[in-house]
Order: sequence, then C-alpha cells, then structure tokens
Amino acid sequence: MKDERLPKMGSRWKHSNGIEYTVKYIANIAHKNPRYPVSVVYQGSNGNVWVKTIERFYETMEEI
Repeated sequence: MKDERLPKMGSRWKHSNGIEYTVKYIANIAHKNPRYPVSVVYQGSNGNVWVKTIERFYETMEEI
C-alpha cells in the first residue's frame, strides 16, 4: 500500500449516505499479514467511531 493512497489523519470525508466523518487513525500499517489489513478509524459528528479496511473505506467515502 502506497502512502499516497492513505487518507490523512484529521481529513474530512463524506459517506455516500451524506454523513460527514473525520479520519482519526490509520491502523495496521506495519503488518504485512493479510489477517490484519490496513484500516481507517474514523469518527462521526455524533461521536460514534467506525473502522473499515482501506478498500471498503474508499468504496463509500469521498473527501470534502
């Protein structure tokens, strides 16, 4: 995974359902094991925290 494909911590994203989120962390960068895929930890304005693999994140999110 190239770093330029990773969202920046603190960046704002909009889900396909219209809700906005802030990227908090990028997880599992150091692992090469497919059991631990690179994932994005992000938080909605209501405080809920979510995690998606990088591939799933990009399927439904658009940077704002």
